[in-house]
Amino acid sequence: MAIEPGKTISHYRIIDKLGSGGMGDVYKAEDTKLRRMVALKFIPQELTRDEEARQRFIHEARTASALDYPNIGTIYEIDEVEGHFFIAMAYYEGETLNDKIKEGSLQIEEAINITLQILKGLQKAHEKDIVHRDIKPANLILTKDGQVKIIDFGIAKLKGLTRITKTGTTVGTIAYMSPEQAKGENVDHRTDIWSVGVILYEMLTGEKPFKADYEQALLYLILNENPEFMTKIRRDIPIELEKFVEKALVKNPDKRYQTIDEMLDNLSEITQEIKEGRSTTRTVFKLGRKQRKILFRFVPVIILIVILGVYLWQSKFIAFKPVSVVLLPMESIKEDPGQEWITQGMTISLIKDLSKIGKLRIVSLPSAMQYKGAQKSSPEIASELGIQYIINCSVIKIDKQIKISATLIDAIEDKYIWAESYERDFSDVLGLQGEIAQKIAGQIEIKLSPNEESRLTVSRKVNPETHELYLKGMYHLNKYTPEGISKGFEYLHQAVELDPDEPLVHAGLALAFSLVAHTPSPPPDAMNNSKEEAIRALQLDESLAEAHLALGMAKIFGDWDKDGAEKSFKRALELNPSLAQGYNQYSWFLLLKGMNEEAVTALRAAQKLDPVSPDWPAWTSLLFDWLERYDEAITEAQKSLELVPDFPLGLWGLGCAYAAKGRFNEAIELHQKLAELSLDWKSYLGQTYALAGRREEAIAVAEELENQPKVWYTWGLAEIYTALGDKDKAFYWLEEAYNQRHPYIQWICRNSNLKPLREDPRFTDLASRLNVYK
Repeated sequence: MAIEPGKTISHYRIIDKLGSGGMGDVYKAEDTKLRRMVALKFIPQELTRDEEARQRFIHEARTASALDYPNIGTIYEIDEVEGHFFIAMAYYEGETLNDKIKEGSLQIEEAINITLQILKGLQKAHEKDIVHRDIKPANLILTKDGQVKIIDFGIAKLKGLTRITKTGTTVGTIAYMSPEQAKGENVDHRTDIWSVGVILYEMLTGEKPFKADYEQALLYLILNENPEFMTKIRRDIPIELEKFVEKALVKNPDKRYQTIDEMLDNLSEITQEIKEGRSTTRTVFKLGRKQRKILFRFVPVIILIVILGVYLWQSKFIAFKPVSVVLLPMESIKEDPGQEWITQGMTISLIKDLSKIGKLRIVSLPSAMQYKGAQKSSPEIASELGIQYIINCSVIKIDKQIKISATLIDAIEDKYIWAESYERDFSDVLGLQGEIAQKIAGQIEIKLSPNEESRLTVSRKVNPETHELYLKGMYHLNKYTPEGISKGFEYLHQAVELDPDEPLVHAGLALAFSLVAHTPSPPPDAMNNSKEEAIRALQLDESLAEAHLALGMAKIFGDWDKDGAEKSFKRALELNPSLAQGYNQYSWFLLLKGMNEEAVTALRAAQKLDPVSPDWPAWTSLLFDWLERYDEAITEAQKSLELVPDFPLGLWGLGCAYAAKGRFNEAIELHQKLAELSLDWKSYLGQTYALAGRREEAIAVAEELENQPKVWYTWGLAEIYTALGDKDKAFYWLEEAYNQRHPYIQWICRNSNLKPLREDPRFTDLASRLNVYK
């Protein structure tokens, strides 16, 4: 909402625009009734369009307006003019803390003084059960007389900053969020405590404790990593002040400062120690005049030594970039083919546990399976997969006992690093897997975070019979054949009947239902069943990444719940950063939001994790087709077909790219081959015929598909009739896809094949009903 200076809103005369942000535009204005300067903040309409959000905002803002304290910005009134909500606040001469920090780090005494004032303002708010939720330098005004004013109380909840799923959330805001807030959990006053710690860190060092170029990377740092010690950045910071910030930035809110009162008491004590000279700083050696002269004579030598040292350090530690590992398919100690279910099942399980270690990049199971029985040297495998370490394991189950032998190999240097054997009761198998994963991390010299140690330290025992059925079920499901899927369901249902409270079984069923829900002929209620199983799995064990992934897929494809799906996808990748399918699903969600480059990056991540699978380059090709980047689409499709000739997704992507570039004969040949595999792929041949001007053949394909009562074909028929220029029939089939909830219908604004329809009012109407990202 742009307002020209001189315009009067209610009884406020606009003087100048002060700024804009995610929460709206701010103007300097004169209160013509009381003859005083005010700041008017206009709230974006999308944040108050929903009546519930509107009433919540009014309630929050009125509650905040009752706060009367020198360090809290005064709110005069909340009003609405011409459908626009605004807040009239006191206008303060000065600058934001954000502007001040841009000039560089602050003096220690000044930073402490500002922090004390922030804490006193929050203390008053917390006494009234008001949590700010968005404490950051931009919401802190430093007046000319040295007072700190906290502004924007009550607005954060309107924007939904208790969850990180809203469109338009900026990385700048995320940088000050507590881990529980970033995960979308309910927050309390301790989230403000975390934010104060971040701000004090930034004031003292001039740097944010967590910084990254991309939202996902920043979220990962907040959730998993500890910031660099402040005293490494600035040596004169008292160690006591560093410990104060560290306690404010403890990831577990139960171990953080629990109240603002506690923080105020501690910071006041530190302030007194600094004044009395009792604080401690890192030791710094100072040189006298003669010592400096001697030192300067040797500066050239010192520089050479430093350069040599850096070279040697890099040579020695070049491998300690993100560490990449492959766990080769396990073998049976006694070469018993009847135990293949246990060897593959344990391979999958140990890959999942290794994936919980954030500093490891684990090659996914499909890529690892390529080397089952392969007679290749360790350096060859390292070169093909782009990894450094190979883990070899052999396993056998005898009655109620399980035996595992594990070895760790430096594949580049082709030498053994570690080997160990384990024997446990089968009921302790989960704990054994976690123990092996921790041991491997230690041998690679990876220090685990407390969260990672917690996830890998499992004391829960399993019912041996149930777990055996679970492993057999997953073994058959991973064959990806109709017979394998049927057998997998059979075993998993038996496991549920035997032990209804085993979370792994419910997570397995969730993924199984999700798998069949995306086939052209899904069983009834497959997506609903997937959602129910995922929810049950997470009720029993919230840390199961695959259950979060299945739930995200159910939410986006079944419920059309974008916010819920985003939260589930992010949680899945947070729990398992090596989940290739997770990056694939998240990439299409990012595309739905219009985040094209981020979508490409996510699919690239899947390719790195699973480099010999044809799926990910094929999906990347299809993504590039929709982005109209056809040369890149051709390259990716060719990669896929080099890995697996006649791979359906690769044929689809390459044919679409050729057709878009006018290479119709090649495109038709590819899509004819695709149609021969199954009628379910034939719509792409019809579309290519239409683009090539072979109308009769295109119409014949369309009529053949129209006689099939499958929701799967509605989307393809819309693409065929769009290519034929028959908009009425194209919209008919799009409406059918909408009414029957085709899984892809939400992507109508992203599908370049439907581009000719975009200017039609019917397209706008359908996009509006779908509430899709423009």
